Amino acid sequence: MLPYEAHWITQGLLSASLKEHAGVLALPFMIQPESEAPSAHCHLMPDWFAAFYVDGNPVHCIPILAMKSMHETQLSDGLDWVELALLRMAHYGLPQQNALDAIDAFNASARTVKR
Repeated sequence: MLPYEAHWITQGLLSASLKEHAGVLALPFMIQPESEAPSAHCHLMPDWFAAFYVDGNPVHCIPILAMKSMHETQLSDGLDWVELALLRMAHYGLPQQNALDAIDAFNASARTVKR
């Protein structure tokens, strides 16, 4: 089942040349018990995003929208889903700081150009 899920998620990569690269696909999830009982069944609850690390390099991280309904969700604080996914990756211990720095640098240069 996982190969089918990974194929479906990677279709979110829009660049054809990027799809040609090998890499690591991180599928973050939580383990959610049905109840507090020690014998309760547990379920894997996937998060709404995945992360693709091009050539397995933790510096080159590309968030992928795994739950398409998030694309239409209005986020507060002016964040878009990419920034929110990058911030959420820290919860799972996934490398994301370089991607956040790149967004900050891009936003800073965009503000300079607008003036």
